[in-house]
Amino acid sequence: GQNHAGHYLSTGARPELRFDARNVHLQCAPCNNHLSGNIALYRIGLVAKIGVEAVEWLEGPHEAKRYTIDELKQIRDQYKRMAKELEHA
Repeated sequence: GQNHAGHYLSTGARPELRFDARNVHLQCAPCNNHLSGNIALYRIGLVAKIGVEAVEWLEGPHEAKRYTIDELKQIRDQYKRMAKELEHA
């Protein structure tokens, strides 16, 4: 099936974590689209992958981020580079 970049905490609920790689992981399309992220199972897998401290950090309070256009371009370019690396791996 198809895979998505699934956010543990949604970008609607936590926009400040939109570009934080700890919050985005490979997720099957049905879980992401039809099960609202399947958060209970997502959390179990995420704890196994990045550890309970990192998951609890994600769940904690964070300040809102306001990106400049240049910062957003840098983020875009970084993720384009990473995608190319994955394609050639």
